[in-house]
Amino acid sequence: MANNISSEGLSYPLYLFFLSFSLDFIILNTKKSLIYIIICSIFLALTRGQFLILPFVLAILYIFKYKRTVFNRFHLTRFILLLIIPFISILVDKSYHKIKDGLFISTPFTYINAAASALYISKAEDVNSLENEDYKHIFNDCYSFISKNKWLLSSEERMSNAEDYKHFHRNLGKICNLTLHEQGTAYFLNKNNTIVEARYYTEQAAKAMFPILVKNNFKEWICLFYSNLIYGFKLPILFIFVLFAMLFSAFKAIKVSNKNVYIILFLSALILSNALVVAFASHSIMRYLFYNYSLFFLILVSIFKYINHVREN
Repeated sequence: MANNISSEGLSYPLYLFFLSFSLDFIILNTKKSLIYIIICSIFLALTRGQFLILPFVLAILYIFKYKRTVFNRFHLTRFILLLIIPFISILVDKSYHKIKDGLFISTPFTYINAAASALYISKAEDVNSLENEDYKHIFNDCYSFISKNKWLLSSEERMSNAEDYKHFHRNLGKICNLTLHEQGTAYFLNKNNTIVEARYYTEQAAKAMFPILVKNNFKEWICLFYSNLIYGFKLPILFIFVLFAMLFSAFKAIKVSNKNVYIILFLSALILSNALVVAFASHSIMRYLFYNYSLFFLILVSIFKYINHVREN
């Protein structure tokens, strides 16, 4: 039954709880909120890995809020607790796989997804940069398959980086699932590994290939990453607005203590961090980004409230 429940059906209410408890924790200094934040963060990270970064964002906000006293024992303990939440989530995930599969490993597919962008901008000669013979074999199989199907950046002439990204956006599922996932798993299964081991080794292969392919084709990859990021915001002006809101509120948070400034900083940092993680690991589709759509409106409300506060004082 659990496998038939969409992860968004679980993660969206958990995300709303996380937002509520975080604002209580930062703005109202509610003591029990930290316990609820820990619980929500762990379940969120286990449900959707993109949210593993949330406690780090909150920890940075905590520094801004208690900048003058953050190193006293009370605040330092809270700050450290926020920092270790992601590691607790990873430990729980690995423990689950140890019990279920007999291997103390994280759930695979993180780098299998991320490496799709690296394969998209790769060239045939990149195989010479790989030292592991297994990885060379997997790369050649994947490159040959996606080249034959014209799923490469270099497969056809396009007019702009945006067109390059749209081609990638349309074909990412095929690049990821029909190459690295399927062919990598099949390769390691043929070497007498179990299905769990085969998927783990495929993830390790993707993890090893990703930085090498990006380094060899960095200009193409960074253009693709930027287009991916902007596509998630739909309009460049929205990206600029959120970036400006975060930088402005961070500057103000250093100088003043105002709840609206903290709210603007927190919400804009959530939007940007999630967009960056999604653009790095996959493609910018609604199911990964819709969690933060309402936050744009809340940022605007908080900006107007801060402006009114300044005028009144």
